[in-house]
Amino acid sequence: MNRQLIKTLIIPLIIASAISIIIAFIIPWQGLFVGLATTFIGILITIIYVDWILRVNEKKKWENVHFRLDMELTRFGIIAINEFRTAFNIGSEIVMSIDFSNPIIMRKEMAQMAKIILVPNAGKKVLEMNQSDWNNLSNNLITVINEADRLINLFGNRMDPEIFSLVLEIREKALRIQSMYSLVPNLLGVSDKDLPISQKTHKPMIPEKGFIINSLADDIGELLLFGCSLLEILSMEKNN
Repeated sequence: MNRQLIKTLIIPLIIASAISIIIAFIIPWQGLFVGLATTFIGILITIIYVDWILRVNEKKKWENVHFRLDMELTRFGIIAINEFRTAFNIGSEIVMSIDFSNPIIMRKEMAQMAKIILVPNAGKKVLEMNQSDWNNLSNNLITVINEADRLINLFGNRMDPEIFSLVLEIREKALRIQSMYSLVPNLLGVSDKDLPISQKTHKPMIPEKGFIINSLADDIGELLLFGCSLLEILSMEKNN
């Protein structure tokens, strides 16, 4: 029930009913105050019933929207995860065994694949990515960021707070990874011998590249785990 309705109407009616009942036992005009108390209680019951009916109708009206939102969030979570499978040059055979006909199973198996294969190997796989891989990943992450913005703008007020937080986390990590690549595209996917020379040390920027790669690997692992959490929560909601 709406908090404002409780504060401005329900509580005053309860207080008025209680006062009327108490006064009925103190002063002679019992019938009047008993009648008032009965009226107040009747109004209170009517308001609670009407509020319940409105809530039931509101829930039914939004059921289809919530179903569509769940599917949109599922697609978003899968895209966010699958971009890294592609970037890591891991074949599509690992997703072909997933049951895409059942949304609940699909979410669980996609999250499990990411946890077992992608997350543990992120540190190793980013070292194997070439410049083309990084460029493609950067472009694909822009899609993830834009999709997050679209979901937030369209459905932000209808999302569960935990799910909303995960969408924001995925967006933030995707933006961080994409921004880092945009700053140093000449370091990522480049062999050590072809790295640019540091103006400070006058040596190839091998330490700088190592630091950036480690930072990106951490961000990628965290983004993948956020994507897994999103899919798992959606599965639990459907089971309930």
